[in-house]
Amino acid sequence: LIMSLTIRPLNNTRAEYNAIMAIHSLLWPEAPFTGEHRQLHDAGRNPDFLFQRLVAERDGQIVAHANYGENPWSHRPGKYTLDIQVHPAYQRQGIGDALAQVIYAALAQQSRVPVLLTTGTRTDKTGSLAFLAKHGFVQVMRHPSSTLDVQAFDGAAFAPILEKVRQAGVKIYSMSELKARNPNWIRIWYDLELAINDDVPAADRGEPLPFATFAGYVDGPLVATDAAFIAEDATGQYVGVSSLNIPAPGSPVLQTGMTGVLRS
Repeated sequence: LIMSLTIRPLNNTRAEYNAIMAIHSLLWPEAPFTGEHRQLHDAGRNPDFLFQRLVAERDGQIVAHANYGENPWSHRPGKYTLDIQVHPAYQRQGIGDALAQVIYAALAQQSRVPVLLTTGTRTDKTGSLAFLAKHGFVQVMRHPSSTLDVQAFDGAAFAPILEKVRQAGVKIYSMSELKARNPNWIRIWYDLELAINDDVPAADRGEPLPFATFAGYVDGPLVATDAAFIAEDATGQYVGVSSLNIPAPGSPVLQTGMTGVLRS
């Protein structure tokens, strides 16, 4: 018990995942995820990388949750990440601080001694910024965010670009089509993303994502290969990729994943 608060590991039940995602949706309504999505995502994690979810309960009710661990997309020994989310009705009561202290103590016990701790928030979340500053975090990078109203989008303006690409002999098709054509489709996708990732700005690059981790994720239930696309040039070389992340079936919000082309 910490400040009449119980902090414990999250139980692997749909009810508890629903509870923590309800808090997430209150704090980040523009990035909705269901409990089912998060539970499936966690089930597909590579166990070689530390990951732990915590919940904070008051009077038997989950009022906050957190996670900490290693980021397989940007891993190096001693580098950890954390995320803390407190229900709006329970903020500024020390719950976030209590969760942070539990995380710090757990990381101090790791064989890979912590040397870097990363997290993120949004610039209009002033309470989160103050919390992070109090805990010694410093800003090292900003990511601008853009949104597109798909129904209001006028694709006609891009017709000349599509024709230019077509005349250059470049074909664009879905990963579902690539999967049907080439048994090595996952490796092709992985190698392309790895090459393009070198041009993605990063505060700390870390080690490349292991192929097994990537393969387990893209060939799982959370990735819609119909919503991921690859570009192939006239010589047969794969030169570009773009994908959409679908938070939940029927979600009105889609998130753009890795999108880019080879430098050449």
